[in-house]
Amino acid sequence: MINEILQKLSENPDAIVELLEHYECGKIKVNKREVRFARDDRPESGLNISIRLVNNDACFVKDYARSEVNNLVSWLCKEKNVKFKDVLINIKRILHLSDNWRPQNRRLIFGGVYEHIIHRADSPPKIYDESILDDYLKVPNVRFQHDHISLETQMEFGISYDVNTDRIVIPIRDQHGSLMGVKGRRNYETDNEDDPKYLYLVPCQMSKTLFGYSTNYSSMYGGTVMVFESEKSVLQCASYGYHNAVALGSNSLSEYQAKMILSLNPQKVIFMLDSDLPLDNTKRNIDMLRSVATMRDLQISYFDWTECLDLPAKASASDEGKEVLQYILAENIKDETELEDEL
Repeated sequence: MINEILQKLSENPDAIVELLEHYECGKIKVNKREVRFARDDRPESGLNISIRLVNNDACFVKDYARSEVNNLVSWLCKEKNVKFKDVLINIKRILHLSDNWRPQNRRLIFGGVYEHIIHRADSPPKIYDESILDDYLKVPNVRFQHDHISLETQMEFGISYDVNTDRIVIPIRDQHGSLMGVKGRRNYETDNEDDPKYLYLVPCQMSKTLFGYSTNYSSMYGGTVMVFESEKSVLQCASYGYHNAVALGSNSLSEYQAKMILSLNPQKVIFMLDSDLPLDNTKRNIDMLRSVATMRDLQISYFDWTECLDLPAKASASDEGKEVLQYILAENIKDETELEDEL
């Protein structure tokens, strides 16, 4: 849906100007071909940033001074140091779109019965009001800190604590930053096999989101995306300074998640599934992404844990600290073409 919002924005120069003015960009000039502007109104700021108004559905921004091209949402997040969700909220406000706006389908035959069946898997996930998080204590967690997750990262991702269940609370958000579930991690040790380490305190359609997507959006767009299994890996990566990671919440990539990855227009995707997980799982995920990424020039790589001696069994590449992750990224990442030889 982000692409549809950007397309609507690209069709409305007045809305683009209002958005730029809201974020205090300066010297805005509009003609039939483009919107040209500066970073701010300071005399030394050059008129060296442009948004074309023709054949630019993705609302790309060309920053001539920095030789960068980005979509307008990602550019604003980086340039103005604002949150992805807040930019989307402002765009919807300017375009007079409701919070639950969804793009309209083309005219449907037979009342849309068959279309509904075909596209049912693509229907957006259920979202919850932010007030449900008020039931939890807004405090960081020492257990997570010992697991290489900094206090700053815990605050950024809204990690909190549930007194009633003695669990660490992890808010799960959709691609726009709206709350769609809450996961709880045990804050205690137990030998009870019926007491899972992770469970959902608030139900969540995890196959319809990627943990970290909205928080890390501007750092991933147009670049490299690392795809992990667990939310903890994304939190660890952010603590190490890697803000280009997302998590599946499982070891299986859904079609919905694959489309979310592609909406980031990535140059490279690295599947970083846990050690000891059969590489067949990685192969299935790569095949899923390839099936959606037809006609796309996309580099896909994977973490080959079979040649990594730095991880214990059933561990994430991020579990053992920043230096180990750096080593893995330098020495244990292989191109997808090499996976056939491993299987």
